[in-house]
Parts: sequence; C-alpha cells; structure tokens
Amino acid sequence: MNINLKFNMKKEDILFFLEKYKWFLFIILVIVSSFYWLQVRPALIKKDCYSTVADVMKKNGSPTVEQYNILYKMCLNSKGL
Repeated sequence: MNINLKFNMKKEDILFFLEKYKWFLFIILVIVSSFYWLQVRPALIKKDCYSTVADVMKKNGSPTVEQYNILYKMCLNSKGL
C-alpha cells in the first residue's frame, strides 16, 4: 500500500483557512497563553526561588524558618508573585 501525501496548499487556501477559523485559533491561543501565565510561569518562579533561597541559606549557616520564609517571600515578590 503506497500512501502519497502531498501538501500543496496555495496561499489563497491558507488565507481562506485562517479567515474561516480565526476565532477558533484566537481562542486556542488565549487558552494556551492563560495556561502558561497562570500555571507554568508561577511553578517555574517558585522552583527558582526555592533553589535560590536554599543556596543563600546554606551559605549563612543554620537558618531559621522565619528567615527562610522572609527570603522566599521576598524572592516571590521580586519576580511578580
């Protein structure tokens, strides 16, 4: 069985597709952007702050929970959370 797929779309076909499905594509773009901004970005910032504060605390000797919490919240605030 020989399957020969060719994608010879003309510029007009692509523009027609974009015009026909522009709202659908826009909604998908908004959903993906929202997921990144509300889920992925905060998780990456929290992970970065955790490692940054852990490194600072290792250098300073015996840390207290209060010191850790203050530094962690300062790091989150500096990155916009």
